Amino acid sequence: MSKKGNSFRPILEGLEDRTVPYALTGSKWANPNITASFLPDGTSTEGYSSSLYATLASTGTTEAWQREFARALQTWANVSTLNFHFVPDSGAPSGTSGSA
Repeated sequence: MSKKGNSFRPILEGLEDRTVPYALTGSKWANPNITASFLPDGTSTEGYSSSLYATLASTGTTEAWQREFARALQTWANVSTLNFHFVPDSGAPSGTSGSA
């Protein structure tokens, strides 16, 4: 019996674009205070209605999932100069200016 040679030929493939939207220039935001809020269900957001509370209700209590969001923001704050503050959400459509 004759033994066939290895017919495997590796090829190179292009990867997807890995561009990320940030700059490593050392620039800082002029105002490091950022407000955050939780959109009530039914709030208009770019043509859709928010269902945040209904969607996350299956993960635990409202207090539990809101605490996890707060922990995530605090993790970011710990390694940056940003300060996150939670404010009540009025239910106004997303993109509407709030009080600053």
